[in-house]
Amino acid sequence: MGRQALLTVAHQFQLKLEDFKPLDQRTHQLYRAGHLVIKLIDKTEADIYRKLGDSIELPVVYLDNDVMVMKDLGESLAGRHLTEEQTKRIIQKLIRIQRAPVEVPVYPLDEIERTWLRDLCDELNIDLMTTIDRYYDEMQVKHYQLKLPLVLTHGDLHRGNIFDRSHIQLIDWERAALSSPVRDITMLLQDFATIEEINYYRDAFHQMMPYEMNQTDYTTEFSLFLLVNTVKMLVWELSKYQQGMQNQDETKREVNRKMDILKLLET
Repeated sequence: MGRQALLTVAHQFQLKLEDFKPLDQRTHQLYRAGHLVIKLIDKTEADIYRKLGDSIELPVVYLDNDVMVMKDLGESLAGRHLTEEQTKRIIQKLIRIQRAPVEVPVYPLDEIERTWLRDLCDELNIDLMTTIDRYYDEMQVKHYQLKLPLVLTHGDLHRGNIFDRSHIQLIDWERAALSSPVRDITMLLQDFATIEEINYYRDAFHQMMPYEMNQTDYTTEFSLFLLVNTVKMLVWELSKYQQGMQNQDETKREVNRKMDILKLLET
């Protein structure tokens, strides 16, 4: 299936198979050829990009049910410290995206991340769940009804999916869904943000929103999505350790940092 999709792209763009250089040695789903990036996808992801195409600026130049070709945007912001000016431009981009009239599913607050984390903690004999369970139960995540408007959200807004050349562009929209306006900002702030930065951008984001929101509802929902996204990142860190992609010291440092973020829920 993958080879046939690459052959199709090669024919469409007058390339040779040897031009395709893998960018992900683990999955072999991502390739670069000249100034193009080729990603092997499935029909579900292709359908999401079709829905987004009329409303969101995407670097896509070719789309089929099993492959997508994008302009090569160069280096992402992965691993870089975001300046205040960059962060506010990303926030402005999010706010513009949120207004897009796109029909995608509603993001479910189904606690699946909590289940994944529990399984990993059991396998690795790590005690995080006492604290995590307390936060989930106190915030009643499973039964929470969103108070803020449903808007279009990216769903995986880490720095590896953000590019800043002449302007901000986002890739990897397969987790796009209708959700709370705070879904994406609480994911973005997972990367290297301090507690002080999280507090600052929580308030800045609220002030930059183009519509009125009750302060209590906003703060509650921000905290809830900060919890959910932090647990999602804890799953990622422990998964990397389990698969030998990250050593014990790095994992311990990142887990401790994530658990420190959750102390914000107690203030």
